[in-house]
Amino acid sequence: MGEAEFLAELRESFHSAEAMREEHAAIETELCNCKSSLSPGIFLMSTHALTERYLAEDVYEDVLGMLENDDSLPLDKRIPHRQVMKEKVKFNDVVSFEDVETLKRIHLNYRLLYLKDIVLPRALDDGAFASLQQLIHKNLAAILEHLQKTDAVLTRLMEQVRQQDMQSLLFLEDACRLSRQIVPEQRQALYAKMASAGLFDALAVYFTGDWARGERNTTAGDEVGVRKPWEHPAQHHAVEVLLLHATFHPTHLRNWLTKEKNEDGRRVLRVQGLETPGEDQKWIPE
Repeated sequence: MGEAEFLAELRESFHSAEAMREEHAAIETELCNCKSSLSPGIFLMSTHALTERYLAEDVYEDVLGMLENDDSLPLDKRIPHRQVMKEKVKFNDVVSFEDVETLKRIHLNYRLLYLKDIVLPRALDDGAFASLQQLIHKNLAAILEHLQKTDAVLTRLMEQVRQQDMQSLLFLEDACRLSRQIVPEQRQALYAKMASAGLFDALAVYFTGDWARGERNTTAGDEVGVRKPWEHPAQHHAVEVLLLHATFHPTHLRNWLTKEKNEDGRRVLRVQGLETPGEDQKWIPE
């Protein structure tokens, strides 16, 4: 039996079992059989192609439904994975990725992380765990590479950060933090492109006025599942981005700080307590 035929029959069996579930309590056994057929046969085989197929947009809800029926857990301890994905997980389109494949990778990577950390942590052996991690890192590298190579997306992101959009700042911080998982050459290329797109000028606005005092408030983030800006001081996240750049490849930050008449750079260092006004050139990092 081929992959497509197996998938079609598995989903048909699952749909039939779910339809009969309320009428016959014993059908729980059949649902558990769907789960036991899927988990060892797919995810524990550690094949990337099958894993991606069974978490694809058109299939993943059925797969999670099967995996809800974990016969090693009592009914009241089982997690309604489909309900979680529909009602509690929210995708925030901070920067529009027009590339369809990149969007697919973003959604797939979230499902992979959910599968690894929530659905199957007790069932995964070392090989399956390593395979999932490898697939997650491969997709992450492709997503960050697209961000690095798409000037329009980076330019739009920096402009939104400069306009003091909190969700854009959080997205930028996540991208820089996650870049620690990719190869150094790709990370360096990403950081260089961010710097050329005006990263440090955009971050400088968070070291002035109300932002510097931690008092800035906005109406952004009122939706369910979105972090509230006033719960996460903006300057803290701006400093985190600066530190990630400074500790990995400080050249771009140093060049920006040492630009002639760079009052923004002086202000950033002054807010962080690294410069005493009036001290000639002592603020310039080595």
